[in-house]
Amino acid sequence: MAIVCEKCGNGGTTSIDSIPESRGRDTSADQRAALAKLEVEIVQFKTYAEGQISALEEKRRVILECLNAVVYPILTLPPEITSRIFVHCLPDHGRVRPSLHCAPLVLTQICGHWRAVALSICELWSSLDVDIDVLWPDDLLRLRAWFPRAKDYPLSLTVRQSKYRQVF
Repeated sequence: MAIVCEKCGNGGTTSIDSIPESRGRDTSADQRAALAKLEVEIVQFKTYAEGQISALEEKRRVILECLNAVVYPILTLPPEITSRIFVHCLPDHGRVRPSLHCAPLVLTQICGHWRAVALSICELWSSLDVDIDVLWPDDLLRLRAWFPRAKDYPLSLTVRQSKYRQVF
């Protein structure tokens, strides 16, 4: 099996099959010639690989520059405006259920800037609607941090029990 580069076809005539198997029959001169050929091929492949790696690194650099040049207009809004937008994400009835898929928790997962803004808005954390039958241990940890974020804002807590559970 010949060793040939798929891209440039470089590789010459040396093949794995031409490597001496019986060390006793070949002279040391034959072995040195085979070794020299292999070393030349190794250098050629390393040079080719270094060129390929350099080209890939350059492509990566260009892509990173493009990504770093992207400016998200939403992030340039003043925190006061972002805060008002976040408050409008709350349900109209005002009772907020703790869910990672709804405001205010989902707003803390977008980026660091949004997280900081959302955590600083007392109004987002002043209302809570929980169903005591479907609370998980993780929810309890989240709930302990919920109301302290409301600071001096008036609090509203709604505790419900599932309608399907029988109470004796």
